[in-house]
Amino acid sequence: MARRVAAVTLLLLAKTWAELESLPEDCEDSECSLSLRQLRGEQTLAAIAEHREREDPFDEPADIDSEEAESKPTRPREPVADRWGNMTQEAWEEKQGGMCCFSGDDPSNVCGTCFPSSVASYKNSCSRKSTCGSCGGSWCEPKCVMGAADPNNKCGTAFETGTAKSDTYCGKSAKNCASCNGEWCKRGITKQTPKVEGKPSPVNAVSSASGFCCYRGDGLAKNMCGGCADISQDAACTSVGGCSSCGGTWCPGPRCIKASKDKADPCNTAFGPDSVASEQDYCSKSEEHCGSCHGAWCAAYNISFVTGEKFDPSKPLKMPGDDEEDEDVDDVEEVADPGSAETISELFPDGLPHKKA
Repeated sequence: MARRVAAVTLLLLAKTWAELESLPEDCEDSECSLSLRQLRGEQTLAAIAEHREREDPFDEPADIDSEEAESKPTRPREPVADRWGNMTQEAWEEKQGGMCCFSGDDPSNVCGTCFPSSVASYKNSCSRKSTCGSCGGSWCEPKCVMGAADPNNKCGTAFETGTAKSDTYCGKSAKNCASCNGEWCKRGITKQTPKVEGKPSPVNAVSSASGFCCYRGDGLAKNMCGGCADISQDAACTSVGGCSSCGGTWCPGPRCIKASKDKADPCNTAFGPDSVASEQDYCSKSEEHCGSCHGAWCAAYNISFVTGEKFDPSKPLKMPGDDEEDEDVDDVEEVADPGSAETISELFPDGLPHKKA
């Protein structure tokens, strides 16, 4: 670059010298020649400055790579279309009319005891009725249960004629089922597995008389146990400690009402706490035992007394004879502390007795 500027400068100087030699003859005084030289010098400097300001087409700027990178337009990435959109598992199961389950607590009743983690995701090809069987799963259709022995567990205690047919209004969707005062059972009807003598049978959590483990309650229910919407089907959660480790809430099981004012509505007309069989009572072991005691099998959180008071299953019931035992304890007189024990010489001042010869 510097060599080119020098060459241009020499070329302009040579041109100026040639113009000076061709001065007019009448320009002989010093002022005329000086003014002409000054004019030519200014023109020369202006030309040099203009040349310096110009961008040499043969020179490459040092940051040419960065300029090209900045000037090169970046093509925006095409957005990846989500073919699932706003689809959810619940909406998919309602659209397909069921779900595909691969494992349950009871192999003979996979749908009724299906583990929540064993349900095929809506993004999986096995989540359709046409492909579930070929994937090794069991297709489970939801049912609307309107009549059951236990209102807190309609899915597990449904009557033979208490289930709405799928082609009826109540059986078409969960929303319709709720309007019919029914319970939408996504796993179908869960029935108690009959016990075979001499053979162990799987434990069904919802059929346990001692209670059940609830994961979440119905939003409209006053309490979780009174309107449980998701009862655990895992055998490891069928106890107070097991339910806690499973992340659920333990709910006491049904109770047997042995005496009530209204036989048509025994659960809401129990005479008092004494009319509710305790958990240790023979009548509370099962619904069959309760029937043999001529009692009524009622959900613990749906029991009311004739006084209008609600039964609280979390409070322990007094067993027969508890009050008598308390009275006996109160009647026992307090005995003063005898203090330090006496020595043998104090107990027998005349010495120990001896056998006569």
